[in-house]
Amino acid sequence: MKARYLSLIGLVGFIGLLGNLSAAPVPTRLLRSPTVSATQIAFTYASNVWVTERSGGLARRLTSFQGATTNPRFSPDGKWLVFTKYNERMALWKVPVEGGAPTRILIENALCSALSPNGQTIAFVLRRGGNSNRIALTSFDGGEVIRTFDAVLELNPLSDNQKL
Repeated sequence: MKARYLSLIGLVGFIGLLGNLSAAPVPTRLLRSPTVSATQIAFTYASNVWVTERSGGLARRLTSFQGATTNPRFSPDGKWLVFTKYNERMALWKVPVEGGAPTRILIENALCSALSPNGQTIAFVLRRGGNSNRIALTSFDGGEVIRTFDAVLELNPLSDNQKL
């Protein structure tokens, strides 16, 4: 009887050990839209913007939004991240890399693309529906569209079935 009891305890302990092994942490997947500064890496994960040191370490979440975020871009000085937030419409936002409240830059149908070398102007794709997307500029401080370029971005297949 004692031997059966000890065998049962051993079996329960072994099953518990297997349960702990299967609960090992799973690596994070689906990190998207990475961008790199001199010292940090920013990316989107689970619909928010995150930042971590290039040397490694834990990532810090910078945003906590309803809806998705994408395309983070560092300012040239590395102090800000500009990104696109999707909810009902796409809008450009910025957030300090050290943390703080995100600020909306532009309420337009905009996909963030690039910052000027001095960090004062943002070039982006202005979505107007269909194939009428245009390249536009706005100030880093926010406001209206400064300039829209006449060149239309065509998304037509090329001869080798790639897309422009």
